[in-house]
Amino acid sequence: MQNSRTYGLLSMNGKKLVQIEHQGVTGGWQVETWKDFAPPFLCGLFVFCHYLERENELMIV
Repeated sequence: MQNSRTYGLLSMNGKKLVQIEHQGVTGGWQVETWKDFAPPFLCGLFVFCHYLERENELMIV
């Protein structure tokens, strides 16, 4: 997670492989890849990152 709207996957040498960015008010997600990935892998990566983000949120009651 780079910020609240952007997720990224880097290679071992620091090159960007995937960037998933929320489009803000207009909604939707923009997915950019610099390597061939199967769509199920990209969906799983997003769901996992989103889960971690929600898991680490401060609970307000």
